[in-house]
Amino acid sequence: MSIINKMLKDIEKRKPQPDLELEKTVEVEPIYDYATLGKRAGIGVLLCSVVILAYVFIPQKKASDLSKTQKLNAELAQPVQGDELAIQGSGAAQNASATSSIENQNIQNNSVVNSANSQAGIDDQKIDPNIKTQSSSALAVKVTDEPVGKANKKDQAAQADNEARAVKNKVTPAQAKINVRQISTQERADNWFNKGKEAFKFGLIEDAIIDLDKALTLMPLHIDARSLLAAAYYGRGELAQADAILRQGLRFNPDVMRWRVLLAKILTEQQSYQSVLPVLSQQFERYANIDFWILKGTAAQQLGENDIALNCFRQLTQLQPEQAKWWLALASASEIAADKYNARRYYMTALQLGGLSPGSQDHAEQRLLYLGEN
Repeated sequence: MSIINKMLKDIEKRKPQPDLELEKTVEVEPIYDYATLGKRAGIGVLLCSVVILAYVFIPQKKASDLSKTQKLNAELAQPVQGDELAIQGSGAAQNASATSSIENQNIQNNSVVNSANSQAGIDDQKIDPNIKTQSSSALAVKVTDEPVGKANKKDQAAQADNEARAVKNKVTPAQAKINVRQISTQERADNWFNKGKEAFKFGLIEDAIIDLDKALTLMPLHIDARSLLAAAYYGRGELAQADAILRQGLRFNPDVMRWRVLLAKILTEQQSYQSVLPVLSQQFERYANIDFWILKGTAAQQLGENDIALNCFRQLTQLQPEQAKWWLALASASEIAADKYNARRYYMTALQLGGLSPGSQDHAEQRLLYLGEN
């Protein structure tokens, strides 16, 4: 029994004891110090704002200081003017006196320094090197501060003197020559004529009339502009206006054959043959061309002026002998003048050259047959 009890005790010792589970009675929540956190955040924001403001404003301040310094240097570098130039003559004496006063002051300063050193009885070997260097540099600064300022004044006076001499000896550069060519009246009139011509080509008759009228206002004897303006009015059916434009030009210059021929064409178009002959009168025959003789011969033939017509057609056969129609017109005028021999000869020449219309060819053959029988 004792053995069994011992074994049971050993088993009980080996068996793990279950943990005692206690129910949670109180829950403690973590405590946060919001006041401290707010202070820290505010300090961080303040530091960031200070850094940003310093980055933004400090460079601008430096740039403004630099610009002020540059302006001051520029003012100092400007040449002396006005009353300052008047004292240039005494500048050398003043500089000499300033230099002597500077040297005297340097001697006095050196003597003061030496006396101070002797009275103090300072041994150079006992003095700390750093203190010795600082004292010597301080004395050097005190001694040299005032001479530097006066030396700058001396340099400025010398610079002003040199600049004044440079101003006196300065040669003013020659003014640039600008060649301005004035456009002549002829060129201006030609420009308006070219504009009117382009407008006329594109059918802009109204614009063409305006431009051509401007050309004639500048130059009334512009032959091309007046001829094209009359043609523009003629194309619009304003024959009276075209007639007036041409007659006005002939009053300026009666020898312009182009205006006479164009006026004669307009009169022929209106069947005003009696007005054609005065326009193409005998005194202008020395300037005559083919159109002149055609218009005058046609008007004379319509008016029964056979002698004038005979002369005109004879001139045409001389100018264009290869044209059969002129020989046919000359034969008809010769037949009216009872010159049968020449009439037959002219009819034969017209038939030999050929190129006549069927009606004109039949008329020539019939008249040649009639004159041959008689």
